[in-house]
Amino acid sequence: MNKEFDFDDIGKKTPYRTPDNFFDWQGYWLFRLIYRREMYLQELRICWLWIEAAAIRLINGFMNCRMRSWKSSSTSLIMTYF
Repeated sequence: MNKEFDFDDIGKKTPYRTPDNFFDWQGYWLFRLIYRREMYLQELRICWLWIEAAAIRLINGFMNCRMRSWKSSSTSLIMTYF
């Protein structure tokens, strides 16, 4: 029980061992994981952008079709072309 305790040496020794270059590889794999996730989210955003554009195009086409039929029924056929 008469051991002297060195407070300067606390935290410098790890209770476990790691392989060489463990932290370098860990950073590399973490970077790859984050990069792959970001690429997936970017592809997902682009996919939703195309879906939104198609929906807007369909709605716009439907509304134009309805407006044309409304105009043609209320005016003569000659007036719709000029």
